[in-house]
Formats: sequence, structure tokens, C-alpha cells
Amino acid sequence: MDILGQMHVSSKKHGLLVSGDSVLIGLSGGPDSVALLHLLTRVRKPMSLTLHAVYLNHGLRPRSAIREEEFCRRLCARWKVPLTIIRENVPALARSGKMGFEEAAREVRYRHFERLAAELNCNRIALGHQQDDQVETILFRILRGTGRPGLLGIPARRGKIIRPLIDITRDQILAYLSARKIGYCEDRSNENTRYRRNLIRRRLLPLIKASVNPQVESALLGLADTLGEEEEFLDGLARRAYRRIRTMSPGGKLMLDLQIYGGYSIWQRRRVLRHAVAELTDDRLSLDKKQVNRLDLLALSRGRSLSLASDVHATVADGRLVLSARSSPSGPTELTLDNRWHIVEFAGGHIRARESKLGSRRARGERRSLQAVMDRRKIVLPLTVRMVKPGDRFRPLGLQGRKKVGDYLTDRKFPAVLRDEVAAIWDAHRIVWLSGWDIAEDVKVDRTTSEVVRIEFRVVKKAVRSTV
Repeated sequence: MDILGQMHVSSKKHGLLVSGDSVLIGLSGGPDSVALLHLLTRVRKPMSLTLHAVYLNHGLRPRSAIREEEFCRRLCARWKVPLTIIRENVPALARSGKMGFEEAAREVRYRHFERLAAELNCNRIALGHQQDDQVETILFRILRGTGRPGLLGIPARRGKIIRPLIDITRDQILAYLSARKIGYCEDRSNENTRYRRNLIRRRLLPLIKASVNPQVESALLGLADTLGEEEEFLDGLARRAYRRIRTMSPGGKLMLDLQIYGGYSIWQRRRVLRHAVAELTDDRLSLDKKQVNRLDLLALSRGRSLSLASDVHATVADGRLVLSARSSPSGPTELTLDNRWHIVEFAGGHIRARESKLGSRRARGERRSLQAVMDRRKIVLPLTVRMVKPGDRFRPLGLQGRKKVGDYLTDRKFPAVLRDEVAAIWDAHRIVWLSGWDIAEDVKVDRTTSEVVRIEFRVVKKAVRSTV
């Protein structure tokens, strides 16, 4: 069977491609990605695929990168595949983020690929990882220290990301390109054993084959296959445990009930934590054993907080482990106001507002509610919504003077870790409503009220998904 047939078998086995898919292809100019691009162009017409390629210049090898860019342009022009070029200074990002180059490069690649796929409406991101990469990954994780999930290696599919060449060897790929006289770029950095994967590929694996086991590749792949079905069963148990204790705040923070969590066994706790972080970061961040143990210790000891790399912050509050991902603050956003409902997305939910006659309906939702009703004539437009900031003040319903929002929430024992999710609705001069809490005293409905402003905040619930 040629490698096109093998790719079809892998696609069917792992559910990688279906007719009509729109595919973004990660193209480096190396043999693996070039072979992937060519194979996908061969099935483009019979499978009605839409293809788009992306080349990422990491800013590490300026001269070589220019040649690679030009090679990828010519290749994509010849095969009639649109190409996007992205340039990033990964070494600078690695230094600023205090990460290794390989880690920073991976984070940048996946971030740009996900963004571009969304912009181009691609439902698949195809990467050129092949069987030799799988072997090297499994061995690397064994040497670094990993649990059972790490021994499964690189998944053929995770979310949008697919790896159609995962069951094909590097030698097969090189033979395929040679037989069709298809050129590719040689990346000299692949010879540098300062990088750990190159060290494994060029020194360690040949040494193991010569001195320990000539069939080391088959042994490692067999190990991954053996563990696969067992892992699927165990992970199903862990997902059920995770669903039992997981809730999500309106702003997208994950919260785990520590009373139940503390009763789980160590293997359940570790898997629950991995599920939580994978869900929170959309699989961008995976935890090693050391990070999992630090997070588990924080949860069991009811400590204060810790940060996992630059992506995730963990805090213990009110018997819950609260996990939050770094994100850009929302707002401010203006609310359109007339006699129809107008909706804006804000802080993990939808806020809608309208004007209406008070009529015979009683004014509800003035306290501790996600609905507010206020006297229209007491509001000075425009209405805007933004997150609460330190020092913000307002006059809660029933009080004569203004109060700091922070003090107001402290009095109500609202966890500090969730306060950045409280949306404040402002008119031209003041806060008129804290979503989920009180309206302001000076906009309340009274006996003279004839027209009102109704505002509602609706949380968009996020479903628990599998991270296998």
C-alpha cells in the first residue's frame, strides 16, 4: 500500500477528513509538510476539500527563512493552494516569557494556526507529524517523566488539529518525494543536538537500536497501542468525576468543589486537574507531573494561589479551586436603548437592554438578580457596560451614601477572585446596576414611574468536553 492509501486508512481510523472539509495546512517547507500538502492536493477534488497553507517564520534563521518562504510561495502557486506568511520573533518571546525556545515556538504556532483557521473558516488544521515523530515523542516523555496519558504520544486528532501522516514513517515520506521528484527544504537546525528532540533522534535512538533493542520503534508504538484502550476506559471514569465537581463562573473561570475532590484517589485527582486545564486553555497548555503535583498540593492544603506558566492562575476560595486563564479585559461596550431588545456579548454572557412602559407589571430584579428594572427618566444616556475597577463607587439600593464596590462585595462575602467578572452598567455619570447585585438607589422605580429600562444578563454555559 502506498502512503496515499495509508493516509486514507489513518483518516478513516481516526476520523480525520470527510468530504467538504476546509483544511489549513501547516507548511514549513520540510519533507513532512511538503508531502502532506501534495497528498492533500491529490484528494482535494475527489473529496471536495478547500485547502489553505500557512508558513510561520520563527525569526530564528533569517536567511534560511527567506529561502523557505520563497520555496513555499512557488510550491503553493504551482499546486494552486493559497498561502499565508506569518512572521514572529520567537526567541524574543521565549526570553520575555521565560520559556525554552521549543516551548515558545510551539505556543506561537498553535496560537496563529487556531486564529487563522477561524479567520478562514477552516474546520481542520493539518500538521505533518509522522510515525518517527511519534516514537521520539513517546521516548522523550518517558525520559522526562510522564503518566499513562503521555505514553500515548501525539494524538492523530485533537479538536480541529489532525495529523494524516501519523502512521507513515520518515523513510516512506522521503521515498515518496524522491519518486515524484518533489523538492523540499533542509532545516540545518534539525542537526543541532542542543535541541532535545534532535538529540533523541540523532544520538539516543541509534544508540538504543545498536545496543539494546533493534526494534525500539515497534516496541514504543506497541506500548502506546496497548495502553490506548485502557486509557480510554480510565479517562471515562475521570471525566465523570470531573463533571461531578466542576462548575463555571459567568466570566469563564473553572471551579472545582474541594470537599468532593479531596475524597478522590490520587490518580483521579491528577486526571481531573489535567481535564480542567485542558478545557480552560482549549488544549494549549498541558501539565507535566511536577505542575500537576503542585496544583494538587494547593487544592489539598487549601493554600492561597499559584501560577502555571503564564497561561493559568489557580486560587483557593470558599472551598473551591478556581482556575482562570489569562485574557483581555472586556469593554467598555455601549448598550443601544430603544423599544426593542438589543444584545451585546460581554464577560462570558449576553447582556440585553430595552425601554418599555411599566404597565401593570411589577418592577422585579432589583436585588441579587440577573435582571434589573430602572426608571427611564432618571437615566442619562449613553448606557455602557464594563468590568468593575478598583476604586469604583456606587449608591446601592436602600443606602443614602455612595460606597466602594469592593467594600460592598466584601460585605456580601463575594470571593475576590470572581470580582473581575462583575459587570457594571453605567449611565453618563454613575453606576446604575451591578449585574447580579443591586441597582442604584437613584434610579429605582417609584410611584411616578411610567417608563422603565430593563436589562438582563444571561450566562452562556460552556459544555464539558472530552480532552482525550
